[in-house]
Amino acid sequence: MIAANACHFGDGWFHRGDVECVITAGDLLVAGRRDDTMTLGIIKIFPAEIEAVAEGFPGLADCATFAMHSERFGDIPLLAVVGAPGFDAAALLAHCRARLGVRAPRRGLELPALPRNAQGKVLRRDLAALAGAMP
Repeated sequence: MIAANACHFGDGWFHRGDVECVITAGDLLVAGRRDDTMTLGIIKIFPAEIEAVAEGFPGLADCATFAMHSERFGDIPLLAVVGAPGFDAAALLAHCRARLGVRAPRRGLELPALPRNAQGKVLRRDLAALAGAMP
């Protein structure tokens, strides 16, 4: 077995790396991927919870949450956004703060398009590199 995949197999089971919980009536809620989970102090934050609040905001075309690491606080959530003309990123961040509290993104990164791989998946590491290069 390849070492990179060894962590996904154990006790005869395949562990996908998803974080999920059973809610009412046996429904399964998939919160996100374990690899994407951010830890801000002692608080666990899933990118999907931030993106769910941001989606549908007026003028927002696309968004993705990513983390910048801080030695003091752990993972700081940031939000990359693609907006239509007239989009107000500051208003979106205020909207997120009002609904998410400490889980809200600390800063926005406005881009013409989100970096994606050939399958269309957002490249969160590339977003962190772009944000790290900003003043």
